Amino acid sequence: MLNTDKKIKVIVFDDDILLGNMIVSFLKEEEMKAIFQSSLYGAVNAVLSFEPDIIVLDVEMGEDNGIEFASEIQSRGITIPILFVSSHVRGYEIAQGIEAGGKVYIKKPFDMEELIVYIRQYACFPGPSCLVPFGRLQLNKETRDLLVDNRLIKKLSKTEYQILLLLIEKQGEVVSRNCFYKEIWNDCDLYEASLNNFISKLRTLLLVDDSLAIKTLPDIGYMLSIAKREIVE
Repeated sequence: MLNTDKKIKVIVFDDDILLGNMIVSFLKEEEMKAIFQSSLYGAVNAVLSFEPDIIVLDVEMGEDNGIEFASEIQSRGITIPILFVSSHVRGYEIAQGIEAGGKVYIKKPFDMEELIVYIRQYACFPGPSCLVPFGRLQLNKETRDLLVDNRLIKKLSKTEYQILLLLIEKQGEVVSRNCFYKEIWNDCDLYEASLNNFISKLRTLLLVDDSLAIKTLPDIGYMLSIAKREIVE
């Protein structure tokens, strides 16, 4: 079976308990692991213990200051990406947050979808083990994001991701239907139409790159084909 169980881990610091719990609930709905603290007491230990992929940090937390905390963990050599959230958005405050290591300074109130986009963008630093290139596209193995020229096309469902990754790994080779059933569905009963439906959806997504094609071999399976681009001098 393909391993796609890794989830983005997020720790949220905000003195607004209602908002903090709402953020955590939303992140969990997005298949992320998330925990919440309403103060910065013991925050360094919480970060070291939870080992998050990203930190969502309120700037003003009662007597505590999120920017000062960010500077503190940075001085300890902790390089986890930080997203600041605050209703205080004057120029010098934003500058202080960025100088303290913040990736983004988000104004309150904010839309949860906006926060999700930033988390997915900064939680993983794409590298050879994270991004799988094919044609002009890239598949992020951490987030299941499908990208074209580093722009998001879609966050794939788990099954869409597994099918596409299998096709990429066997690019230029025929992947039999039995192989899909074994690797992805673990030989569970599956109607042929279900696999066909997923393939159809993936074909639509790949239309942004005309060098890519998922070819059908009747009664056998599918093959990802990547055409070589002509170099125009």
